[in-house]
Amino acid sequence: GAIEDAEGRLPFGTVHGFLQRGREVTTIDVPGAALTQPLGITDRGDVVGAYLEAAPGPDPYAYYETGRLRGFVMRHGTFTPIDFPGGLGTKVSDINDRGDMVGYYDTADARRGFALRDGRFTMIDPPGSLTTLPSGIDNRGRIVGGYLAPNGVNGRGFLLEDGRYTTIVAPGARTDTI
Repeated sequence: GAIEDAEGRLPFGTVHGFLQRGREVTTIDVPGAALTQPLGITDRGDVVGAYLEAAPGPDPYAYYETGRLRGFVMRHGTFTPIDFPGGLGTKVSDINDRGDMVGYYDTADARRGFALRDGRFTMIDPPGSLTTLPSGIDNRGRIVGGYLAPNGVNGRGFLLEDGRYTTIVAPGARTDTI
């Protein structure tokens, strides 16, 4: 097995994605990626997620600092990178059966949400959010996720439906809802 370093990190090429259907397990690895993380799947088997792009070198743990986070979609075994224009890193969190995707991209200051429909990116940011992390999209196009509230402390859930944001806060004595 892979040997963790003192910080619990695993060496280049030892973190793999997988898909299990019944008893069949298929490895999902973006070619040349330091690690692959599948996050969403459609009924027809299209898979989305993220990977760290980094060249292997003498330090098998260096990709943690040098790797570029990129999103991907895998259709019929073919990987296509997904990069938000101008973003420093991209993660695709989910995909619906129409092929609409959601995720986030990194800027120098924060993480911002996006939707990708028919090749067009749209930003997703609830009003006042400091960081936005969309996590799901259904076949009707409704998007859910979490965001950091304007106070910079509390996490809130959100639903984006028909261009309107609804904040979701769990009942009871809680300070965060994700």
